[in-house]
Amino acid sequence: MSQQFLNAADRVLQLVSRPLKVRDIVQKALDDKLMTSSGKTPVNTMRARLAEHIRNFGEHSNFIRVEPNKIALRKWAEYREFKAKPFEKETKEELVCITQTALDNAGRFFGFSSNFSKYTALLEDPTNLRIIDKLEAKKRFDIKQLVSYVVLKDKSNRILSYRRGNFGNKESLLKGVLCIGFGGHVNRDDIDLFSIENAGVTNSAYREIFEEIKKLRIDDLHLVGVINDDSSPLGLNHFAFVYEAYLPDDFHEDIYSKELSINQVKLLSKDELWEMFHELEFWSQILLKHHIDKTQNRKASFIKSKRKSFLNNPLVINGEIGCGKTEVSNFLQQNFGASIISTRACVSEILKIKDFGINNRAHFQKMAMSLVSTESGIQSLANLICDKIEQQKTDFIIIDGIRNIETFSIIKDKIPSINLMYIENPRDVAYNFYSDRSKPRKVSIDEFRAARHHPVEKEILLFKDMADVYVYNGEPLKYLYKILNDWLSKYNMV
Repeated sequence: MSQQFLNAADRVLQLVSRPLKVRDIVQKALDDKLMTSSGKTPVNTMRARLAEHIRNFGEHSNFIRVEPNKIALRKWAEYREFKAKPFEKETKEELVCITQTALDNAGRFFGFSSNFSKYTALLEDPTNLRIIDKLEAKKRFDIKQLVSYVVLKDKSNRILSYRRGNFGNKESLLKGVLCIGFGGHVNRDDIDLFSIENAGVTNSAYREIFEEIKKLRIDDLHLVGVINDDSSPLGLNHFAFVYEAYLPDDFHEDIYSKELSINQVKLLSKDELWEMFHELEFWSQILLKHHIDKTQNRKASFIKSKRKSFLNNPLVINGEIGCGKTEVSNFLQQNFGASIISTRACVSEILKIKDFGINNRAHFQKMAMSLVSTESGIQSLANLICDKIEQQKTDFIIIDGIRNIETFSIIKDKIPSINLMYIENPRDVAYNFYSDRSKPRKVSIDEFRAARHHPVEKEILLFKDMADVYVYNGEPLKYLYKILNDWLSKYNMV
């Protein structure tokens, strides 16, 4: 998909021989049939692709920004590159951070731990801490930014929740992410004479609550644990101290004003949270499973689909590494006679390289990236998958693991009836799946993170909002298989 947009932009600029606004590039490309777009916001997509190309390739990019949102070809020597001044607040925010080495010495873990005393002890030694400008801290991985994360509940032990961030488009099956933790970074101003021993973490918790739910004052914060998550680049950069507090007796969701980023504030019971487990952000999932409600075998799998015909139509199964798509594909093959076309096998066939098996996939991902970085490579992969679909003699065909949007778009143009299933799960579950598949070789969390965030994986999340079927795999597989069986029966596929 990215190459189609870039090729169209290059062709349009060649034709008009002058710089154009991004929206004008898109309009002419569509009018002249230089590209097609099934998305709702092709201008935003074009803007993102051009910005990404200029950022990644710098002076080697074909494109140059000559004004805000206005693009020229770099080879046009008469135009100079426009560089916006970085936005800075009047006062820079300085964050309190802890060194990765200190955490290693105390004992690194993945998830939630109620054994917080050895981590609060680290805060008492100034040599473990750093005060770093926020912009710099985002780029450094020798430290973790300290975060306060507060769970608020009423006397009935209902948990205060909210939604933060963008919501899916109207075509999506999904809603915005649900959170049960209020809080944010610990900054220099949080440290005073009364909080030196905890590096301002508790002060940060009180301040963040007051800012996020304005005028809400909490008097009984108490520390209950810590969260460490090295499974993503963002997680690798943060370490959270988790607090709990009771809301005032007269609290009501509609009384208090909120930050603009805090939406749909609502008190939810434990049962209601489990019903919406698939909507929770990862840290909130960790707290629900390992602190708020440790009940075993809670039902945390979920499936939702659009009203479409799934009978006798090929089904692409997709999701991030470790999501369980391989397990689902094998289950459908073994129990319902589905035939599987492996995208990974197709890549191996085209590149004439061996599958990595249980070994580290870094080299394979690098080679796959070289394939889907060219228009001809994308086309050859899409053609091979289509050929294999035509060769199948079963009515139930699964394509496992397409990683590139344009590959999928080409296949869908040829086979409009094709459907997309997106599978998602918590990162701790994904890590366990990934590790189990690699046995007896031991897989580190660093290898898992690197694999999930390799450039060849960067378009996977874009498939999520396109899904015809969304599956959340948050518990032992036997429960997931049960809901899959019910779904298949509903659509007369078994």
